[in-house]
Amino acid sequence: GRPRTMTAPMTPTAAPPTAAEGARYLARHGAMRVVGEFAAPAHLAPLRRGDAAVLRTERGVEWGEVLAASAPGAAAALGAAPGQLLRAATVEDRARLAMLDQLRAKELAAAERLVAQHRLPMQVVEAEHLFGGERFVFY
Repeated sequence: GRPRTMTAPMTPTAAPPTAAEGARYLARHGAMRVVGEFAAPAHLAPLRRGDAAVLRTERGVEWGEVLAASAPGAAAALGAAPGQLLRAATVEDRARLAMLDQLRAKELAAAERLVAQHRLPMQVVEAEHLFGGERFVFY
């Protein structure tokens, strides 16, 4: 028989950009590298694949990496809640990310010690600070 192909649905799940919004981008974020669609402010210069950005997701403010400009139907195909691309990452944002990463390493080691000390039937494999400080998540 003929080869089967899969196509993304072409029904957008989010409204088109308003005057206050510019382009929409696909971006990856979080320790689990979730991909979502993010509306950028109209004043933001165009972003390219690999550009770092600060995003607002359903979890809070997160660090992200731009993958591509979005296309109609992309959000529906991803099944992710839409978010906002707040800004391209600044020098200050990169410094904050480095500080959070150092803190994450210390907190991950402390969590592993507590698990061993209390003989808990679990293993801590990863941890992440949301960029905005709303949460610290252990996996």
